[in-house]
Order: sequence, then structure tokens, then C-alpha cells
Amino acid sequence: MGVGFPRVLVNCMFCALMALACCGAPAGYAGTYPEQVRIAVIDDVPSTVAGMALLKEAYARLGVDMQVLVLPSRRA
Repeated sequence: MGVGFPRVLVNCMFCALMALACCGAPAGYAGTYPEQVRIAVIDDVPSTVAGMALLKEAYARLGVDMQVLVLPSRRA
């Protein structure tokens, strides 16, 4: 990949942004958050650990409980 961000970091950032984009609320509810979110991740992928840590911290700062469902690659 050469110069720039390491591939693992790019993958983590992509996963975090996609998860946040998928959980977005309509504009009329932009000031409210769900009490809990559940996110499925693929087992045994190194970038998953870093991505989940990032998402857990982001949701914790919003006061949202995040549960991670670790599944085999065929089920995630």
C-alpha cells in the first residue's frame, strides 16, 4: 500500500463509518439516540478488534450500549 495509513487502520475506519451510517436516524430525530445497538462482526479478523474498540468508545460517549455479535464469516 506504500505511504499513508496502514491497511488495518483504513479497514477499521471504513467499518466504523459504515456502522454509524447504517444506524443513523431520520433528520427529525437527530437529537435522540437508541438505548442499545447490536453489531455483527466476523470472527478471527484482526481489524475487527480495533474497529469494535473504536465503535464501543464512540457509542459510549453518546450514552448508547453497544453489543457485539461475533459470528463465523458465513453468518455475519
